[in-house]
Amino acid sequence: MDANPILMDIEPGLELPIFERVAGFAAWNRYAAVNDEFVPIHSDDEAGRNAGFPGAIGMGNLSISYFHALVRQWIGDDGRIVSMTCQFRAPSLRGHRTIVRGRVVGVEIIDHETIVDLELVAETEEGVVMTPGTARVALKQPPTSHQRAGRHPVSACFNGSARDASSKTNSRATSLRRSDTLHRE
Repeated sequence: MDANPILMDIEPGLELPIFERVAGFAAWNRYAAVNDEFVPIHSDDEAGRNAGFPGAIGMGNLSISYFHALVRQWIGDDGRIVSMTCQFRAPSLRGHRTIVRGRVVGVEIIDHETIVDLELVAETEEGVVMTPGTARVALKQPPTSHQRAGRHPVSACFNGSARDASSKTNSRATSLRRSDTLHRE
């Protein structure tokens, strides 16, 4: 079996560094300004209550931008996002912290690129999954031994720790919610 160095560094179970944001009008207004999405439910508590929520709610697509930020920070400038999917399951409520996590679920080499499949989740600090998703990223080429020593954008983003892939729980979403399966910084 070929012992490709990138496959030794990036393997199923590897957790990405956490990305966090506090939900609220400041972030929502910036997102609305960029996307011309000034909808009352995202800026007015009464409009949110009239829609059946406890108050104003964040934009669903803001979760996608948080996924993008998490993945982009992990792969660095030399990688590219091939695809990303998500499902909106619960609203982002003002004042709640949104925690975005990612975990490697597959790695393969295709045409001199390392293709990495990721499982993503945006959740509340209480562990309520708001947005589960997936991503596929491509890294240009396997790193040299010099890069593996800590200068490669992917290997530099974690401390060499990889969770044993055999300790998966029954549900990927459940395993991402459990505090004992992901590093919390």
